[in-house]
Amino acid sequence: MATQPALRCEDLCVDIAGKRIVKSVSLSLTPGHWYGILGVNGSGKTTLLNSLSGRLPVAQGRLWLGNEDVTATPQRRAALWGYAPSPDSLPPELTPQVLLALVAESRQAQVPDDPALLEALDYNALRHKMIGTLSAGQKQKIALMCAFVGEPARIILDEPFNWLDPLAIYALKNCLSQRAREGALILTALHDVSSFMTRCDAGVLLADGEIKRGFSSDDLREGRKDIAAFEHTLYASLRPA
Repeated sequence: MATQPALRCEDLCVDIAGKRIVKSVSLSLTPGHWYGILGVNGSGKTTLLNSLSGRLPVAQGRLWLGNEDVTATPQRRAALWGYAPSPDSLPPELTPQVLLALVAESRQAQVPDDPALLEALDYNALRHKMIGTLSAGQKQKIALMCAFVGEPARIILDEPFNWLDPLAIYALKNCLSQRAREGALILTALHDVSSFMTRCDAGVLLADGEIKRGFSSDDLREGRKDIAAFEHTLYASLRPA
């Protein structure tokens, strides 16, 4: 029996200020996988994720989460994703503990208590500090914590490894891989080719708001046999025509 897609969109288009940023994107993503959206700055990755997660309206096309058509209901889309806000948007006068409690209350859910996640994002060491006193990397960790409130079945992250130190990046990658193995859909926008090719189960290359190439699990598995050659191919694909 085929697995019900956790996310399906057909010919999805997204506009900002009257300009079409995402152009006829179609995806069908199943639970239990980590999908990557690879692209350079300005390729439309953030706009696509913001639309999928209810932060931007759909201009054209259809979008389903599970078997529910959520094309016209951005609030419903937002409720069905775990989402990390921009670190710059976090309220500086709150502590991470208070912020996470407010997010949990708004979602009628629980603050994450997974020891591996708490350690990866250094939460226990940061939770009583004022957010305004934290570094960029520390704010990123707290923003990422927000995405895991309520143990969501779908988690969407935009460049999650930005500003993180190498230890945190490695630990977070392990947490995301584990969540996927446990059945969650993990969807991340990346410009880090190494993370895409070594950690994602499948993904797409986005350029100028369009999917230029898809990568199946078999494609990535084959590419890992000669990482240098596969990395060269990916970088060549990222260069403008």
